[in-house]
Amino acid sequence: MGMHVWAVRLAGITLLLAAGLVFVACGDDADDGTPTPTAAATQPSGPATATVKVADNSFTPSVTVRVGGKVTWDWSGSQNPHSVVGTSANAKELIKSGVFRGGNGTYEVTFAAPGTYDYQCGIHGAAMSGKVVVQ
Repeated sequence: MGMHVWAVRLAGITLLLAAGLVFVACGDDADDGTPTPTAAATQPSGPATATVKVADNSFTPSVTVRVGGKVTWDWSGSQNPHSVVGTSANAKELIKSGVFRGGNGTYEVTFAAPGTYDYQCGIHGAAMSGKVVVQ
């Protein structure tokens, strides 16, 4: 065989090896067929903050925040005394405001774990209740 044939074969082998390296570099580290998670899949969902409006005898019924998000209860529209207390097992120690009277005041809680946190007014009970969903 002439020198030209060997050069063509060598070039073909080099291309095959390069293509193989590119294929291997694009795969994930596991050989189980599952794709490697992307950064978008691990990003928190939901807003970072939410506000629950406390009116006379009602709360905003439900708000959603991401893990690490903060919820603020705002008594700016309420003239009656109200408080907020956790009622679900995960909320009892976390959500405990004092009593707010006269239409002013805020109470904030930061949620570190996902879940649904049920709460109600400590004065009016289940008739005035809501929940925080943490994603």
